[in-house]
This record gives sequence, C-alpha cells and structure tokens, in this order.
Amino acid sequence: NVQNFAYCHGEEVSAYTFIGNVPGSVFNWEQTVSGGNNGMATRGTDSIPAFVANNTTLLPITSTYKVKTVYVNGSSVCSGEERIFTVTVNPELKLASATEMGEICSDTRFNYTARSNVNNISFSWKRPAVAGINNGAEGNGSGAIIDEVLYNHTSASITVNYMIEMIYGNCKDTAYVTVVVKPTPEITIQSVVEACMGDTKALLPYTLSSSQQDLAVQYSITFNETALLAGFKNVNNIDLSGDTIAITLPRSLVAGSYGATLSVNVAGGCASTVTHPFYIQVMEGVQITKQPESVSLCGTDGFTLSVTAIGKDLNYKWYHNNQIIQGATSSVYTVDVSDSATHYGNYYVVVTGACGSETSKTVEVGRNGLVLLTKWTDVIFISNKEKQFVSYQWYKDEKSIAVEGNYQSYVEKGGLDGTYQVLVTYADGSKEMSCPYTVHKATHKRQIAIYPNPVASNEDLIVDLSQFILGEFENAKLDVFDMSGKQIVRMNMLTSKQRIRINAPKGTYVLRITTAQNEVITEKIIVR
Repeated sequence: NVQNFAYCHGEEVSAYTFIGNVPGSVFNWEQTVSGGNNGMATRGTDSIPAFVANNTTLLPITSTYKVKTVYVNGSSVCSGEERIFTVTVNPELKLASATEMGEICSDTRFNYTARSNVNNISFSWKRPAVAGINNGAEGNGSGAIIDEVLYNHTSASITVNYMIEMIYGNCKDTAYVTVVVKPTPEITIQSVVEACMGDTKALLPYTLSSSQQDLAVQYSITFNETALLAGFKNVNNIDLSGDTIAITLPRSLVAGSYGATLSVNVAGGCASTVTHPFYIQVMEGVQITKQPESVSLCGTDGFTLSVTAIGKDLNYKWYHNNQIIQGATSSVYTVDVSDSATHYGNYYVVVTGACGSETSKTVEVGRNGLVLLTKWTDVIFISNKEKQFVSYQWYKDEKSIAVEGNYQSYVEKGGLDGTYQVLVTYADGSKEMSCPYTVHKATHKRQIAIYPNPVASNEDLIVDLSQFILGEFENAKLDVFDMSGKQIVRMNMLTSKQRIRINAPKGTYVLRITTAQNEVITEKIIVR
C-alpha cells in the first residue's frame, strides 16, 4: 500500500500504517531526499505518525522516502522489497496584499486586488450581507479584483468583511479583508422653490433618510451665474436642522428663475456624491392689469363686471356696497336681469394670490344718465350743458347713422320714427351708450292730445292719452324739458287725461311720455 502523498500547508495528517502480504512483517522507512521542513518525521518503524503538514515557502516541498520490509523468524531475518514514495506539501496560501483597508465614504467605489507571493493561485471573493450596507444585499465575484460601490444607509460607520478564497491545486484557504464604510447623508428636496418679490427668505423643504435622523449633516449651496449676478451668495458647510433650509434672498430681486445646486456632507466627515439641482422661482405680487368699469343700465338690463390680474393661485371676492357677494369668486361677475333696489350701487373686487392681494377700483352700476330729447317731430338731441361730450354717434334701430349722425342732435327728414340711441365720447376717451328712445311719427294714430296749447303759465294743461289702452298709460312717466334740456316737470300718469300746470316763463317746451313698454312720445308745448 505504498503510494505518493500530497498535502496542503496546515493540513492535519493522520497516522499512516504500512501493510504487507506476510503477517508479522516490520516496515522501516526513512527520508532519503529532503525538500525542506514539511512537518513529517524523517524516519520510523511501521506507521508514519500523525503530523501537521508544513510549507512556509513559496513553492511546493517534495521529499523522498523509502520503506523496506523485514520478516524476522527466530534467528532468521528475511529482507523484503524496498519501495520509494514521495510526500509533497503545497505552500501556505496567504495574501501578500493588505487586509486592513481603512475607511471609505458611502457611495464610493471599493477597489481591491488580492495578491499572493505564491504563483498560480486562483481567487474568488464573497461579501456576506450586512445590515445597512447596500440595502442588506451580499456581494461575490471570481478573480482577484473586487470592484463595487458600497452604500452605508445608516447614521454610523459599518465594518465590511470580505472573504477571499485562495485555491492552489486541491488546496484552499480563506483570508479576510476589512474596510470601514462611513455614512454619507441621503436627502431629497423640492426641485422648485417659490418666493415673492420683496421676500427676504425662500424656504427649501427637505427630507433626510429616516435611518439618518441623528446624523450631524451640513449643507452647501452653489448658485449659477444668473443667480450670482442677481446677488445670491454661495454658502458652505451650514448645519442642517428642522425640515427646511432658509435661503437668503438679495434685496431688490426681480421676478425670474434662479438656479442652484445643493450638496450635503457629514459634519467633519464624508460628503455625498449626489448633488441636488433646484430653482428659486421669484414671482411678482398680485397685480390688476385691467380694472372693472362702471355700467349704466337701461330698465332691467343685465350687466357684467370683469377684472384681469396676474399672479399665481389667484382667487376673487366681489363686493357690492362693501358687502361680500356670496358665490362671486371668479374674475367675472354677471347679473342677467337687474333691478335698481338689488343691484345698483358700488362694486369692487379683491384679488388674492400666492404673493399678496390687490383691491380693484370701485365702480358704479346705476341707471343710464344720458337724457335724449326731441324737438317737434324731426329732431332728437342730447343735452351737453357741462360740455363733457366731445363726439357723438347716433344709431337708429341698432344701425349707425352716417355723416348726419355725428352731431349733438340728429334731424330726420319726414319726422322721427324708430328707436334711437347715441354713443357719446368723453374728454378722457371713454364712451357711453344711451338707453334706447322710441319715437312714432306725429301722423301716427297714437298721438297725444294736449290742450290748450299754447297755454298760459298759470293755466292747467290737459294731457290726453285716451287713445291708449289702460295697461299702456298706467305707470307712464311724464316729463317736460326746456329747450336746453333742463327738466322742469316729472310725474307719473295717474289717469288717461292728466292735468298738469307748467309754472315756467313763456317759451317753447318739449313734453315727453314714456310708457311702461318704454315707448316714447313727444310733443311741443308753447307757454304764452
């Protein structure tokens, strides 16, 4: 049973017993060629005793042995055959490269090359899973090179152990390489921060990793060229606290977008390799760019008030006579049918947004104050005693009248007959349209009978509407104007034959009847 043996350094070798074909044989063995100290005895009888294989050199150690069989029977000694065998001990497998790799920061690459002074060693490695490192995942690879990024997602330094397996022939051994991974902060921020013109600070919300709440973190902010020119200042290594970062805004900062980059580091320690770009959006305050305008109404006409404003997150509240209008919360307020008691008065709107508020000018909604008058049967005019109108445009039945319609009065040959309006222009350029004024031809059957006419200044005058049906003259308005447009009589018709007295100097006057249906009929009165 003689054979050649091969062992690994450090291997515990059991005793080996030689066996022959003649019972009682004795085996004498000895080392004949020494390759070096291999841990095995150099000679012995019968068994090779147990030993620990040893080879601290860089190459395998091979020693040669011979064993000879002897049989003793009384005085007779018979020598048997002699056999040669070898014992090889492979070299000790150990790393020549460093095994204590010091500290690195999280989020950086750990690069390590395993080396040994023994040639022809093959390597593989394994990194057992460690809580807090790379989300608890293990790592492994073949070859002598370790190249991976290590993440420490905690608030404390963590020691990472790599198991380096070395293989030489049938021999294996394991060495350990350690590296300490220091934490770097993990932070999330908003990409856009809003501020208003005039603000002194902008607040940047942030969230630190839940596992790093007790980590002492500092931040730095680097602004882009536009921001630096606007007056922003870079900041470095400022202690992080709370849940927002207060950024100082330059004085007189105009509206616009200003870029910056946030970076974080552990106080006195590692900086994160991840940077966080963001923008500071500086907004103008709320500004009304188009004010509501006053409205003059005819009868029960509806009306619309509107406002135009700029700003972010705008909302609107309309007020009537200093009382808030429930439900009026848009830029437009509309009333479809109006009445004087409910809707006439003063209006304004408060516009509120992310950057303050602005109140509009107060405007008035009321009855149209433009008074149209007629002379005889063919002239209609508007009074301009205050000389507030600078131009005119007359309309008949909603159609503009050409050249003849551009004066204070309009004369229609053959007599007035239709619905008339005038658009006046004020000195400031604003315009206003009168209410419709309907006139029937004097030859129309629906004439007013007035008698006596001429009438004395101290004499009663009868206005006869007997040709009108009851519903038409009830609530009809009776007005008397002098030729300058001054109103000298105003009353409601109480009967179809209304008695009035004109206490006025002698002259020519215009009597106007406005029915409940807005029909207007005029007649000339002469006071003698």
